[in-house]
Order: sequence, then C-alpha cells, then structure tokens
Amino acid sequence: MIIAINDVDCTNLAFGQVVNVAKTQSFPLTLTILPKVHIAQFFPVESRHRRNNSLGDLPKTPPAGSSRWSAVGNKFGQMLNMPAKRLNESSKTGESPRHASLTPSPNGNQFTVSWNSPPPQPQIQIASVNPPPSPSTHVDGNFQSKFKTWQDSIGLDIVKNTSSTLFSKMLTNKHEERDRQLAALVRGINIQGQIAPDSSSNSIYHTSPLEVYTGTRRLQKHEDEGDFSFQWYRSVSPTECLAIQSAQDSSYLPSLDDVDALVYVQCCASRKNEDGKTRPKVAIHGPIALDPTIKETVQMVVEAGSGSFSATLANSDQENSFQLKLNDKSLTLLKISEDETGIVIQADYSKDTHIYLNPADPLGFILRVKDFGDIVGAKAGEMCHLNLKNLQEIHLVAQTAPSRDFIALAIRTFRKRAISDKDANAAVRSEVTYCGKLVEKSILDHQMEDEVIPDEVVKPTLHRSNSLKSSGENTQIADLQAQVNSQAVVIKAAQNECHLLQTALDVRDRKLNEAVGLVKQHQTTIDTLLAEIKSVKITAERNKKFETHVKVLQQQVLFLEREKRACEVSLVESQDAEIQMQKQLHLAQADARAVRADLVDIQQEKMKLIEERNALKAKANDLSKEMRRLLKGGRSIADIEAQLNDRTRLQVELSVAKANIKKYQDEATEYEGMLNAQPKRRSHDNSDTQRLMSQNAELQRL
Repeated sequence: MIIAINDVDCTNLAFGQVVNVAKTQSFPLTLTILPKVHIAQFFPVESRHRRNNSLGDLPKTPPAGSSRWSAVGNKFGQMLNMPAKRLNESSKTGESPRHASLTPSPNGNQFTVSWNSPPPQPQIQIASVNPPPSPSTHVDGNFQSKFKTWQDSIGLDIVKNTSSTLFSKMLTNKHEERDRQLAALVRGINIQGQIAPDSSSNSIYHTSPLEVYTGTRRLQKHEDEGDFSFQWYRSVSPTECLAIQSAQDSSYLPSLDDVDALVYVQCCASRKNEDGKTRPKVAIHGPIALDPTIKETVQMVVEAGSGSFSATLANSDQENSFQLKLNDKSLTLLKISEDETGIVIQADYSKDTHIYLNPADPLGFILRVKDFGDIVGAKAGEMCHLNLKNLQEIHLVAQTAPSRDFIALAIRTFRKRAISDKDANAAVRSEVTYCGKLVEKSILDHQMEDEVIPDEVVKPTLHRSNSLKSSGENTQIADLQAQVNSQAVVIKAAQNECHLLQTALDVRDRKLNEAVGLVKQHQTTIDTLLAEIKSVKITAERNKKFETHVKVLQQQVLFLEREKRACEVSLVESQDAEIQMQKQLHLAQADARAVRADLVDIQQEKMKLIEERNALKAKANDLSKEMRRLLKGGRSIADIEAQLNDRTRLQVELSVAKANIKKYQDEATEYEGMLNAQPKRRSHDNSDTQRLMSQNAELQRL
C-alpha cells in the first residue's frame, strides 16, 4: 500500500488518483510503501485468511534489445495467475498458503512465486538524497471499520478498470491495427439513397433521405471499431460548397435548396474516447431531383394564379394560426385567432422577398420581406400582433414537409416572374447559402482523391509535468531520466495493483465463507421443503386419480351433451322442413284458386266472344240479304252508289230548303207584325201578303 508520494498523503486516494499524483510530482520521486501484513491493527484479518501481499523488490532492468514492457507484462501475467498457482501448490503439498512473494528466475526476465518465503519488511524506496519525512503512523479508532468498509467495496472489476492505463500501453500494436481498420472504413465511404421507382435516370428525389455506407454496411456515429464524425456539404457554385449547419449525422434529408445541386459528405474516424482522427474522406452524390408531386402541385397553383396555405408561429406554445395567400403579384399573411384576426404582412414580390429553409427542421421556414425591421418567432414564447408596422421576417411552421415545399417553391416561382433574372438569382443564392458556411470546393475535391500512403492517425502527445516545464530542463539526458522515472512509477503502479488484487481475493474468501453458511442454511430449508414436497406429491397423486375419474365423467357428459345437441338440431331441422312444406302447400292452394278464377274469367270471355261472333254472323246475313234485295232487277252497285249520291244531294237541298223556309217564316212573322202594327196599310199590301202566304204554303208543302 502506498502511503505517500514525496510529501503528498495517498492513504485516502484511489489508485487512479495516485497515478495522477505521481505524474504531477517532481522527479525523482520518493515513495513510502506500507505492506498491510506487518500492521495487524490496521488489517484485522483471521490467520487462516492472511497472506503476504508483498511483491518484493522491483524487477531488474531488462537487457538491451528487449522490450521495455516485457518485464512488466511478465510480472502482471504472474499476478493474474497467482490464485490458480497458489491453489495448485496448496493441493500438492498440503500446506497453508499464508505467505507469498515474487523472486526473480535465473534468466533475469521471469519471476516465480514462492509460498514459503518470509514476508519482507516495510520498506521505503529512496530516490533522492534528502527524502521527506514519513507520514505519521498514528491511526484513529475508526480506521479499522473504515478500512473494512473500503476492503469490502474492492472487486476485480474495480482493479481491472484502474489498470486501463497499463493495458493501453501494453496493447499499442492493437491500437495501430484498429487505426488501420478505421482508415479502411473511411476510405470506402459512399452515399446511397432511395431511387424513385418512376425515375428513368436513377435520380434521387429531394424527399428521400441520404445515408453513408462503406461497401454494403451502413455507418453510424458510434461503431464497435470507433467513433465517426460526418459533415454534409452542398455545391452552390462551380468553385464553392456550403457546409450545412446541423447536418452532422450519418444520414441527411435533402431540402428544396438541394435540388439540381451536388451533395458531399466528409467523414473521419477516431478511436473511442480519444482525440486522434484519421485523414478525412469525401464522397459525392447527385444532382438531387425535384419530387414530381411537388412540381405538379406548384404548377397548378401557378397556372391558377393564386394559392392559400396554413402555418403556425414557431417557438410559440399559444395558438398562433396564419393563412398565407399567394398570387402572381404579392403575398399576404393573415392571422386567424379568437382574439384578433387581420393582415400581418402584405407585400409585393421584390428582391428583398426571401424564404429560408433549415434542413434540420423539415417543417420550419423563415419568411422575409424587408432588409431591416422586427423579427417575430425566433424566440420562445413570442406573440405576433397586428400592430407591427415594421416587420422584417417571421418564423413559421408548416403543417407538413410537402406543404413547406409547396410554399417555398410557389413563392420563388411567383417572385421569379415578378422581378428581373439578376435579382432572382441573387435571392436564390442568398436562400441556398443561409444555413451554413461557404468553403472552397477544391478542398473537398482533394479529399475525394485516394491517398497513396496509408492514413496516419494523429496520436495524442505526451505532456510533461509542471515541474519539468518550470525547471526548463530540455536536454536529452533530462528527458531520458524522466522516462526512466516514469517507468519506475508504472512498475510501482503494477505492484500496487497486485496488492489490490490480493486484497480483493481476501474479501472474496471471506464472502465465500459467508456464502457457505448461507448455503448450509438454505440446505436445511431445502430438506424441509423436500419433506413437504413428498407429502404434496402423495396428495397430488390422489388428486390425479380423482381428476382422471372426473375427466372420464366429463367426457361422458360431453358425449351425452353432443348427442342431445344433435337430436335438438335434427328436431329443429324437421320442424323447419314441416313449416316449409306448409308454406309450400298454402302457396299451391293459393295458386289453384287463382287458376280457377282465371279459368272462370276465360270461360266468360269465351261466351262473350261467341255471342259477338253470332251477332256479327247475323249482321252479315242481314247485309247479304239487303244486298241481294238491292241488286235485284239487274242493278249494279254503281247504280246504288248513284242513288245514294242523289239522296245525299237531295238531303243537302232539303237542308237548304229548310233553312230558306226558316228564313221565310221569319220574314212572314216580321211582315205579320208589320201588318198588325199598320192596319191602314193592309189594304194596299194585300197583294203582297197573298203572294207571301202562297210562297209560305208552297214551302210548307215542300
């Protein structure tokens, strides 16, 4: 156990903190070591569990040409194999393994374990002429309980974690192999996306996400080989690219600004929890195509000359709904709420009209109509009022991602028609370069080229201690001395780890004894439970017999129930058949009655037809008789027709004569009235009267 390093007390420090203290102290170091086996009051452990935890003196310096870590590796391997070897020795000799120490083997590079060697005395390694005084060995009364609590908390996992620094130095070759694997993965990156099914040119629409692959494997930011970092770029001109802000993941969802542009991704890798990175590699993909559904919808809006879209205020918890109305000359933003409703923005299209899209937010967009003025929606909790007279831009959120594309493309199309081509191109460039930083395209083109030599990993540098920086010793001898001292610290750290391992073994033995007691207690409980299980088994067998008998009875009952259900079904079917037959009988009787009624009607019609036939026959006979009578004397039908015509003519003349008679009667009546009215003139008109009376008599005769 390390008590102190120089004048720093290490009794209350963890092993990792002890190593950090050793790094910050001035060289050469003075280590005060106190093995626990020589102070029984500090470490109250039973005699059958006590062991010698000392590892002896430091190993000798390895011969020239050998690895400087070989001695440490061999010794650390013996530390890990110590429990198994101790058990083997104790099983062979039958002796109690109470004391152990490491002694060098004849070859000078190996160490063996001796269980019978006496424990070494407490020692202080003095590396300077005037060592500092040792710390006081006075211990308070609570030290034993505190140390016991600390001892119980030690486990093999803690010791393993504290040895990460030593393992990292011993496994340098594995890190180099891991670096080569990371470099190979980075060199093989490519961009893949979902190709549109209706695309003839294998284009990827701007609504499809892009992902980074190496071969057929999709890369993530955190892989088993190490950590990967990504940065997506968009080409904005033949010589410039835009480093897209917040596009630093292994996948990227293009926006409307990426249409007809090339998309780049820059990738580099590093080992987990380290700063060194591989040489970056760039992959390219594109150009990105516009989704036809977005294009067709916007074309319909442009052809119609107007459109209306819904949006809400960004970064606002309250209800701030807006209606964005577009036409071929201007745009209007209406606020729609219960409190107030009115126009917020109404502006014609100009070079200051912009709509900015952020790839990190698929729904948000910024509508700008002026160069200077108020900004609404950029901060949380803001409200938009109708009395804003100098509004520069407003941050809005569309209902869906396609809706945002509709709004942006429609505004840009209407604006392009309303302003000059130069101003329209300048506005588009301002919108495309809004979210990011411009870089030279040649840098990315250079990183796309395959390097001739393997990637070199930038390894972290070793910083010197503060004492060496302050002393200003920059000569080669001082550096070598510092390295030697650091190796001594590492070796002593290995010894300290060995102490911790042995302490953990003691704790494990004590816990094993406690576990044995618990096992015995559990065994007693198990015996009691076994007796109960036997009685339960007897009861269970009896219950099984009852259950078997009950199952047989249940099966019989089920069989009877099935037969009963079958009989009931047959009875229901027979009743249904009888009902159907009765219905058919009633229908047949009704049909018979209808047929009888129809037969009676037919017979009556037959009688009527017979009567009509007889009447027609009689008429025909009468007509034939009349014709024979008329045709007697050699007359022909023409003569009869002539007589009929004469008769018709005479009837007409008779009608005319009757009309004349009527006329004459009226005249006679008139004359008679005149005669009655003028008796004096009667004598003069006798001749006329007689003439009229004669005519009247003639007419009456006719």
